[in-house]
Amino acid sequence: MLASGSDDEIICLWETKTDRLIQRLEGHTNWVRSVAFSPDGNILASGSDDRTICLWETKTGRLIQRLEGHTGWVWSVVISPDGRILISGSDDGTIRFFRISDGKEIIAFAARDKDWVSFTPEGYYIGEGNFGRFFSLVDKIVFYFVDDPIVSEEFNKPELVCNLLTG
Repeated sequence: MLASGSDDEIICLWETKTDRLIQRLEGHTNWVRSVAFSPDGNILASGSDDRTICLWETKTGRLIQRLEGHTGWVWSVVISPDGRILISGSDDGTIRFFRISDGKEIIAFAARDKDWVSFTPEGYYIGEGNFGRFFSLVDKIVFYFVDDPIVSEEFNKPELVCNLLTG
């Protein structure tokens, strides 16, 4: 099976041996930029300029869930080899990790030059360079730099972030 997305907001699933259109998946409201199958082929993820990611059941074409969190176009989606995590890259400068089973955002990653930060939806983070010292999260969308040791002490939680990623 092959999946394609385009500026018509539709994802097409194709039978590769016969070149036959199997399904048309409709649910995005803007250009579909990226598609990726789960390792078992049962789920298709799609990323769009509408700033969302959709998870589809490939056998029925049913929309399983819509993942939100990016504030810019979603340029890339990939599903982990074990099929548990979806990773997306966006025009908003973040890479976000979602659990496929429930659609919950696990963590996000942002980078600028040699500085980087990974942060949870609750605002806990681990970072390097300026991101490691001066970082705060506002409404899960906007982040800015603050030079405040209290913020760093309360939210800089490398062990929590590492546990989320490994466990």
